[in-house]
Amino acid sequence: METPDLFGLLCREYFETGTSSPLQLERDDGTIIDDYPIKHYVKEASLRPLEKEYLELARGKVLDIGSGTGRIAQYVQQRGLDVSGVDFSEHLAHISRARNIHTYVMDVKRTLPDETYDSILLFGNGLGLPGTIDELTHLLKRLQENTAEQAIIIGEGNDPTRMKEESDLHYQKRNLHLCRYLGQRNWRIRSESRTGTYFNWLQVEPSLLEKIAHETGWQILKGPTYDEGSQ
Repeated sequence: METPDLFGLLCREYFETGTSSPLQLERDDGTIIDDYPIKHYVKEASLRPLEKEYLELARGKVLDIGSGTGRIAQYVQQRGLDVSGVDFSEHLAHISRARNIHTYVMDVKRTLPDETYDSILLFGNGLGLPGTIDELTHLLKRLQENTAEQAIIIGEGNDPTRMKEESDLHYQKRNLHLCRYLGQRNWRIRSESRTGTYFNWLQVEPSLLEKIAHETGWQILKGPTYDEGSQ
């Protein structure tokens, strides 16, 4: 039986009991990928130098989209900024709120908080959160309505053109054969006997992201910048 929002449930279980469950991703081609244990996503507070570098650009009123357990929002709040989080998971929002982050529960592909923001954060591969090219384009268009005139978006994602693992390259070929975008992902969370529901994720190459940004009224002023050995 599938468990909706299994990732959020596992995080809340660890937050409340200290029991960390193993975590895997299962792609729709049957490939199973080992991920960090769930405590990594709840307990891990340190940020990579590259994350800190880009978060220094945040200013004014901040919205952290896909805020999860509140890790990024906490760091921004400690800088003295007014930050809110938004996530579709009630379980993750529970953790974020326990860490004193004002958090909305909503699906950002359908609706956004009725506020005006100076900075939008899409961290933790948040550029992939919309799931498809069309949904990413739609989100960036709608963010024009929820941001101030000089607002900025600080986003993180994976570049599909930098993939080197044979499994990833095979999946990209499969995508093209199925007439899907190269960087499309469809997978679900697994943890021992429990499985989540399949969902789309996106890995978008910088040249395409620049094109989408231009079409939706944004421009890329910095990046892409890569961690050493990263994608």
